[in-house]
Parts: sequence; C-alpha cells; structure tokens
Amino acid sequence: MSHSSTLSFLSYWRALQQGAAQNSPQKLPTRRDETEISRAAPLRSDFDPVQLKDLMPQMMMIATAGNDYRFRLTGGFLVALHGPGLKATPFTRLFAPAHEDQLKLALNMAAHRQQPLILSVSAATSRNETVRIDIALAPLRNATGDVDRMVGLYQPKGPIPFLRRSTVTAMTLHSVRLYDPERLPRESHLRLVSISGKRIA
Repeated sequence: MSHSSTLSFLSYWRALQQGAAQNSPQKLPTRRDETEISRAAPLRSDFDPVQLKDLMPQMMMIATAGNDYRFRLTGGFLVALHGPGLKATPFTRLFAPAHEDQLKLALNMAAHRQQPLILSVSAATSRNETVRIDIALAPLRNATGDVDRMVGLYQPKGPIPFLRRSTVTAMTLHSVRLYDPERLPRESHLRLVSISGKRIA
C-alpha cells in the first residue's frame, strides 16, 4: 500500500492530467484521440509545487533527455539523504550499477506512456542503518507537448535514522510499479510492472 503523501502527490498529478484533457481543443475527436489526450501527462507550466507545500522538502525535478535523467531541483530531504551537489547528477547514478539499465528502461517507458512510476528502494547509510523509501516519478510535458521533465517525491516507508553526517550509499531497486490511469486514485491504482531481477513487463 502506498503512503498517503504519495497518494496525494499522484492525485494532484492525475487532477492536472484530467484538466489538461478537458481543456484540449478538439474537432470531432475519435475514440483513439480521446484516449491519447486523456492519458497525456499534464503541462509543466500547470504543475504548482505550492499546492503540495507540505511535501516540498521531499520533492525533486529531473530533466529527461533521451536516455539521460539528471537532477534540476531537489528538496531539503534529498540533500540530507544524499548530500549536497545533486544538481545535474544523473538520477540513475544513485543506484547500484546492477540496477541502472533496469531503471533507465522503466523511466523511458514512463516518459513514452506519459504515466508515473513508483520505485520501491532501500539503502544503507554510512552508519550502517537501513533506509526504505518509495520514490514517485511523474512526467510533465513542455509547451510543445514533449515530456522533458519528471517531478518526483521521496516518501520514507518507516522511521528515518538520524541523517546528519550520515548519507546513504548506492540504493537498491526492489520493484517498479506503473500508474494505471483506468483506476481511481487510491491504493489499488498502482499496477505492478516488475519486482526483482532486470525484467520489466
């Protein structure tokens, strides 16, 4: 089950997505056109992080460019977790090398389908404490309609150890879940895509 903060984050994204679909100018749309518009990611200009101000320390923005996903903005929680200097760092570099290809495949799929992902991850801190986190990543479109950003949320799945002077080591990816736009925004609206190994289906 997803944390209430993750559900709030995804529900806000979903509301923007539905609003973008309703406001899209159309002339005699086909069913296929309507489906594609309703599933399109919201515009980056419509996403207002102030609407999720209580979650802003846990939020991030990454730029998408082909197979490259780099940090643009990070909240204070991410800095406490990973240390300073994340800007322009590839998001996939935060993970153990064995998971990088799997993660890039999942991110590419999310950008192509214009739907969010939930990553279930864990990591050991430099003080040998374990941190477990869900990371939600939701695509955003630019003015020309291309996905060029992903907005994200880090949500701890349990108590976080004292992080001062104790950042996390490379994270382990346990599962990838893809948002299901056909279901209501609640715990059941996330569909399992991959759970172990390198296969995503």
